[in-house]
Amino acid sequence: MELVKLVATRSRWSEATHVVFNVLFALALFLLVNPSVDLPYLAYIFVVLSKWRVIAVRPRFWFANFQANLVDFMVGISAVTLMLMTAISAPYVSFAIAVLFAIWLIVLKPHSAKRWVLLQAGVAQFIALVALFSYAHGFELKPLVTDSSLLTVLLAWVVGYSAARHALSAFRDEDERTLLSIVWGFVVAELAWLAHHWTIAYLIYRGTSVEGQLMLPQIAIIITLLGLAVIKWYEVFHHSQEKKEVIDARNATIFSAIVIVFMLVFANGWDITAL
Repeated sequence: MELVKLVATRSRWSEATHVVFNVLFALALFLLVNPSVDLPYLAYIFVVLSKWRVIAVRPRFWFANFQANLVDFMVGISAVTLMLMTAISAPYVSFAIAVLFAIWLIVLKPHSAKRWVLLQAGVAQFIALVALFSYAHGFELKPLVTDSSLLTVLLAWVVGYSAARHALSAFRDEDERTLLSIVWGFVVAELAWLAHHWTIAYLIYRGTSVEGQLMLPQIAIIITLLGLAVIKWYEVFHHSQEKKEVIDARNATIFSAIVIVFMLVFANGWDITAL
């Protein structure tokens, strides 16, 4: 009995330490991008260093570990990017992003059940696309690169591939995980190429100026909804064809289609702008 109590006590201390360190990590990133400190590159370095376990094994496992950690890495880089973008014009929004990142680290990331893994993939894909299209039109390295769509499409493919691979990892008997992930990556890349020429975004708060203001790109919402419908039908055809799963897939498809149609056709009265 004493041993059980000791193990339980250590477990609680371990969980508390985990929470504290993750909160401090998110807070440190927020402070580093704050204009008074202005060390954003150090914040990015911290995100990279936080994945040190990727190479803390034999080199032949590095690539597999890198792929397995892509989603978490994506969220970290995207969170720093969005905090940096809003740090000057809306520091309270930057702080809110830091809080959401801490929630990702403490609540979402540790779970390995299927529903949590699918949620992780969807959230990571969404936030990565928001960050990507917030800066997409500045991806130029003149005089070498004058078309920002190239890097946008490449990064969108990485986002789609990483999210799909993470989602499919929830299905232990999937043999074509890599192929399906590559296909979804191309779907996301193609949609990103189409949207790059005219990126519509939705204002979510009123700032003093549009510059440095966080907005939700329409394409990020559309791809997230498409991903929801696709993964639901994947569950039906690959896992089982139970009536409940068919109904869930049908409802997800109808919901996604209605929202996308409203965004594309009936958005004239909404508060939108072009990034």
